Amino acid sequence: ISNGILSKVLKKVLKQGRPAELVETSLDLPPSDNGMPSSHAMSLGFIGTFTALQLPWTTIPILLYVLISLVYRVKTNLHTVEQILVGVTLGGCNGYVWRSLCMGANPLGINVMDWVSLHFLNDQGLLPWYGLAIPALVGAAVVGSVERRISRFLDQRIEKKA
Repeated sequence: ISNGILSKVLKKVLKQGRPAELVETSLDLPPSDNGMPSSHAMSLGFIGTFTALQLPWTTIPILLYVLISLVYRVKTNLHTVEQILVGVTLGGCNGYVWRSLCMGANPLGINVMDWVSLHFLNDQGLLPWYGLAIPALVGAAVVGSVERRISRFLDQRIEKKA
């Protein structure tokens, strides 16, 4: 979630548009946000780095998936190479930092997993439903396509009333 929020904030601060070649009419739900950094690249950088560090045997498949996905984003003119490179770099750094925080492998000795286990897990070691529902709802609100769908729905409701 923090990775998505960082992406949204940077897009608003940097205000670098998407490639001019992007033909919005060819997309069912065209992106309405700026292109720098690429949110997809940040997500893939985060997930790829975190997972590859945690499960080293997944490194090659994840790297291939990330590479193919990011090449697609450039080929379809959704992003420039620079927007992709900045996104995947920021996401990768964020993934590394979060893994360090989750595993306690940081200079501060912070261990998010221990904290969650101590404060959120029940006696059976299970996370209560709201421990998954709340982050899922916040994450969905941060993701661009969900945000655009909600915005389009609200715009349509306003137009109907007018």
